[in-house]
Amino acid sequence: MAAARVPAALLITTCRIVDVFTQVRMDGPRAVGEGKIVGWGKGYEGREVVDAQGGIAMPGLTDGPVHIDSSSPTPPQFPHTTLPFATTTISADPPDISHISDLVSTPSPVALTPARPLHVTPLLHHRP
Repeated sequence: MAAARVPAALLITTCRIVDVFTQVRMDGPRAVGEGKIVGWGKGYEGREVVDAQGGIAMPGLTDGPVHIDSSSPTPPQFPHTTLPFATTTISADPPDISHISDLVSTPSPVALTPARPLHVTPLLHHRP
């Protein structure tokens, strides 16, 4: 895939990508395999091709610590307030998760956002 010898799972054309580390924007097609960008530029093929129509692709952002129990939206509404701003992962305190466990069938962070592309991870504290 990365060497363009095997077609990527997905080829995104007419796309701009933002490198949030270098703060550089790169134009051109992107080859995606196993959920990761494996290459960009000419010479790639994809089993599926999507025209991004000049859209911008960037990595999802992580926000933490997030206090879900004291936020304005309810846990099921929470992804609708974060995803439009490119936040795809949040880290929440386990006590916050347990405070709202009566709203879900299990106190698992994953259960807070069923069938939504928001990842919820427990925030672990180190105490010497």
